[in-house]
Amino acid sequence: MDTGNHIVRVNTFSKHLALTMGKPETFCNEIGLVAQMHDVGKIHTPSEILRKPGELSSKELQIMKQHTLQGEMILGNAPKLSMARNIAGAHHENYDGTGYPRGLKGEASPLEAQIVKIADVYDALRSARSYKTAFSHDVSTKMIFAKEGHVQAFHFNPELLDLFHQEAGAFEEIYENLR
Repeated sequence: MDTGNHIVRVNTFSKHLALTMGKPETFCNEIGLVAQMHDVGKIHTPSEILRKPGELSSKELQIMKQHTLQGEMILGNAPKLSMARNIAGAHHENYDGTGYPRGLKGEASPLEAQIVKIADVYDALRSARSYKTAFSHDVSTKMIFAKEGHVQAFHFNPELLDLFHQEAGAFEEIYENLR
């Protein structure tokens, strides 16, 4: 996985969504900087799990899921890092409450984490990983809007999903420019 380009793209996608939502400039600039810390907790995840080809066992999956809580601990309680901590801790929460680590539902998950979630999922689908090949823009967007499968539309904030739909062309352009 090309982690360097992944984090630059996630920052850029996140800032683009925040700007499109009309969020204040300070929010947009901050998310465009700190979104890159969404997976900081993975430094505590064994590399054999991170690079494993194929599906993770249930034990390995539980270890992998700990990266959200590890990220919160790494980022600590400094007020200047609160957005980064919120993102690290909640970017795997699903809007319908089926995510992890806390099963937060709807607006209980911080908006910045909801934004990074859609940016991260889109980039993960577009990128080759040890366990999957890269998908095209069209296939990736169809997967995000799907009602079944690993990625499902109701995992995302509906407002953000609508914005993603409107801005799908911009996402494709950002991905291609930062490939």
